[in-house]
Amino acid sequence: GVCRPHYEDRRADKEHAQHLRCSPNYVQRTFKETTGVTLREYQAERRLNEVLRLLEGSDLKIEAIARDVGFRSKKDL
Repeated sequence: GVCRPHYEDRRADKEHAQHLRCSPNYVQRTFKETTGVTLREYQAERRLNEVLRLLEGSDLKIEAIARDVGFRSKKDL
């Protein structure tokens, strides 16, 4: 869907706006009004949930998981 986090790309707000053919500010404001959280807060929660899922369900090392979901290092996680 449109609001799935772009783990590798930090320009997700702009991409969401382009996909919806409106301004990034409009997307951010409407998302917050609708959900009660900002798009970035939502994305951060999704990323952390993905980290937890991978930690519990795979043999990947935390460094690999951190990189896979868009953190620069395990320290950023």
